[in-house]
Amino acid sequence: MNNIILKTFYLHESLSDETIEKYNSSNGIILSKFLFEYLNNANTSEKVLIIGLYYNTKKIYVNILDSHNDNDNVAYVPQWIYEYLNYKEDSLVNYMQVYPKLGNKIKIKPRGDFYAYLDDPITALRNGFEEYSCLLNGTIINININGIPLEVEILETYINNQKIVNQPIYIRGIELEVDIESDVDIESKEVKEENYQEEEKIDFSSMLPEPTQNNPKFPGIGRKLG
Repeated sequence: MNNIILKTFYLHESLSDETIEKYNSSNGIILSKFLFEYLNNANTSEKVLIIGLYYNTKKIYVNILDSHNDNDNVAYVPQWIYEYLNYKEDSLVNYMQVYPKLGNKIKIKPRGDFYAYLDDPITALRNGFEEYSCLLNGTIINININGIPLEVEILETYINNQKIVNQPIYIRGIELEVDIESDVDIESKEVKEENYQEEEKIDFSSMLPEPTQNNPKFPGIGRKLG
């Protein structure tokens, strides 16, 4: 394995506030031009370039968003990754290129339900998850819901309906079943990712609560999509 030093996107001088907000709700990082070209040339997969970050007893899996011209061993990462790793400034992080297998199911727990009250919650949720290429059980990711951050805990991940522990799953270009553990009632349905040209789209309509007579957007108490 090789080593890099992590910095948050806030320290990248050329990124706008809008770009930082978007990148912070993803699993993407920015590597130096040198490392980006080296890894890209070595990539033997048709998937997005994925690397694992290993720091003390924790690990997380990321894809490369862009490159920079700063120090070769510096990588800019989302704030949630910085915090998830309990990273100490200027410490060395091991990294290695990996090839996650396609997942077919996840179980999640959103830490909030405000998305159910939006005028178009389906699009908002779909857009939030489209910023992620792979997921790892036991992590708490950050997705952007119409400019508002929503923490989502990844409770379980599956490959071919087999529960996977401590390994990433790849979630782009696939049909994904999602179980939601929540204090609100959400009906069970399947979540599918649809491809429109080169973009992956996920149908999150099943994440919405069933309408009631008193309040058509009030979430009930539910368990599973699938």
